[in-house]
Amino acid sequence: RPRISDRAWPTLSALLPPLPRNDSRFRSERQILEAIVHIACTGQPWAQLPEVLGDSQACRVRYKRWLADGTLARLAGALLPDPDTVWQQRLAAHLTAATSR
Repeated sequence: RPRISDRAWPTLSALLPPLPRNDSRFRSERQILEAIVHIACTGQPWAQLPEVLGDSQACRVRYKRWLADGTLARLAGALLPDPDTVWQQRLAAHLTAATSR
């Protein structure tokens, strides 16, 4: 069950960096963000990412990139519709924990 609502997606997608031109392994940005949100909400290790959310290694690489460039912080701070604030708060807490390690 997706956590990111269709109403929130336009706001979130506008905050994502452009895809690298040399990225031949295109993955859905929304699917990757769903995977990151899943990990943030469940606390599961990347190795236990459900298959439906994509390849755990590819999602983890994108997570690290978005963490380093500030994308995840921008997503956690965006103004989103009410149902999305639940996962957004968990993502913010996850980021706080990740950057304090």
